[in-house]
Amino acid sequence: MERYPGTNNASSYASEVTLMDPRTNLTKDYRIYMNHILNYDGFRFFQSSYDRDELGTYLSVNHDFWGTVITYIGYFLLTLGLFLVFFSKNSRFSVLLKRINKHNAKMSIVILFISMFGAQAIKAEEPSSFLTKEQASELSSMLVQDFNGRIKPINTLSSEIFRKISYTQSLFGMTSDQMFWSAMHDPMSWESAPIISLGKESAEIQKILGVTESKVGLSSFFDEQGNYKLRDYVMNAQNKNPKDQNVMDKAFLKLDEKVNITNMLLSQRFLRVFPVPGHQNDQWVSPLDIRAMENPAEELKQLFNSYYDFITSTEGSNLSTFKTDVYNAQHEFSPDILPSDSKIKTEIWLNKLNVFTRLMMVYGLLSIIVLALFFYSVFKSGSIVKLTNWTWYVVVFFFLFHTLGLAMRWYVSGRAPWSNGYESMIYISWTSMLAGLVLSRKSLGGIAATLVLTSAVLSVAAMSWLDPEITPLVPVLKSYWLTIHVAVIVGSYGLLLGAVIAMLNLILMIFTHRVINIKCWIISGN
Repeated sequence: MERYPGTNNASSYASEVTLMDPRTNLTKDYRIYMNHILNYDGFRFFQSSYDRDELGTYLSVNHDFWGTVITYIGYFLLTLGLFLVFFSKNSRFSVLLKRINKHNAKMSIVILFISMFGAQAIKAEEPSSFLTKEQASELSSMLVQDFNGRIKPINTLSSEIFRKISYTQSLFGMTSDQMFWSAMHDPMSWESAPIISLGKESAEIQKILGVTESKVGLSSFFDEQGNYKLRDYVMNAQNKNPKDQNVMDKAFLKLDEKVNITNMLLSQRFLRVFPVPGHQNDQWVSPLDIRAMENPAEELKQLFNSYYDFITSTEGSNLSTFKTDVYNAQHEFSPDILPSDSKIKTEIWLNKLNVFTRLMMVYGLLSIIVLALFFYSVFKSGSIVKLTNWTWYVVVFFFLFHTLGLAMRWYVSGRAPWSNGYESMIYISWTSMLAGLVLSRKSLGGIAATLVLTSAVLSVAAMSWLDPEITPLVPVLKSYWLTIHVAVIVGSYGLLLGAVIAMLNLILMIFTHRVINIKCWIISGN
């Protein structure tokens, strides 16, 4: 069993076996793990599970050589046939393609409208800053270990915290880094700071809390006796099966999560920057953890004193000393799990660029502009080629920015960026745009429809229930198949636009063909 640093979460698990075949006097050691199969004499052994006490393992076995071969041959022939359809001059696809090219722009407008319809079916006292923006930026690259075992910059942690509880990364004229360190410095002031967003169901929740604002402080959730106002509502929601929870139940659970995150922020639980000397799983702890230790190591005491001198100083006067002490300790006690300096810088830039949220707004704005140009081109057919070319090049520019964002996330996480719901959405939007740019090179209406769909997909990615946090992979996905298999499966959703428009084309062509036949019948006098 291998675990992520500082946690009990499985990174991978494997079975060490010895293969013995008396017929050939074969004795061979083999390691079976997720996506690494023992294949011998038609038998295939898979790593399935393990005992909770980690003293036993479960393997599943399959023996179907010819069935596997025939299945893969069938898949190959099916894929080859689908591919060759696009190049055969006698296929139904070629006949329909020629017929589509004869249709006028009015037909394209009808298709575009239908496809668009389908695609759219989306004052308390302010705390003061402890550090200047420059000082907070200096600490933004300090590494912290989250509760999943991932090592990341403080800048990423602060962005994730305030994005979850406030749906924004800047409040009170401060950046997320400034807010984070200010909360460490003066947690009492932040208890009443309006940083917790009540969400969409705020009207009902405002009545329960006795407030009128859409953002409230942590203290608003407790009465004068310290009782949690949402306690009964949260317990009632937790006692229900997830399928039986209504909108308000989910709203209470989401808000309860924000309250817990805020409480952990103000109690300094998130500041896990201090490595435990000699820990076999490279565990890092927070100031709160050090206080709870009976006999902390001398190195931890020194680190805590350095942190205390910094956090209680005036305007962060001991910042450099604190930063240096933590840096040296992390490189001394946990050198094997630290990301490279280039990864740290890339992750901070990825946070600053906020690629996918910006692209959601850019693609949405471009879709409106391109739609207007498309309608204009219907009446000015002579200018459509030039308009299409210019539009295509502009969209390509932003598509390259989209590609850069995916590449940066891939580099930072060390894996293909399509392993969870959020990453699937940003990858599907990328494949949608790629398909639109390739297939709609000479179609202004196609580019407009692509922009509408891509913007809608990125809007889904930006919703609060999809977490953009980079998380460690579950063992089953720790394989090159994540890059190949999942990329093909998830990326195919990006061709949805082409499939929908193709089906609409076929339906409209059927009705158009009937209308033409009726007109010909009337004109001929029959």
